[in-house]
Amino acid sequence: MDWWGHVGLYEQPFQRDLSNVFEPAIWVTSPVKDQVISSPLKISGNARVFEATVSFRLKDAAGNVLAQGFATAAEGAPGRGDFEGELAFKPDGSGQGQLEVFEESMKDGSDLNKVIIPVEW
Repeated sequence: MDWWGHVGLYEQPFQRDLSNVFEPAIWVTSPVKDQVISSPLKISGNARVFEATVSFRLKDAAGNVLAQGFATAAEGAPGRGDFEGELAFKPDGSGQGQLEVFEESMKDGSDLNKVIIPVEW
């Protein structure tokens, strides 16, 4: 650390600035990628979304929607809140697909901040 002293940095009050660190709007903690799931599927995470509404849908490998629903986070944007939800589905047997977790646009109904998690059942 002595080498800092020759340019006057050794005694500077350095601080950690986290103001420019960004998190995703939706952070899914369960299920995780390639997890084997069963019905009812428990979905949880943390989100910063409009009116605290987190939507989700489960699709099979062909893109067919098996189930969809929503959960309410503990706090809406601009704050962050934890969310938990359940999704009941009836697959025709074992298979693969994906869970999509997203915020629905109040403007046009499109999917915003979508998180896609590959799953198996």
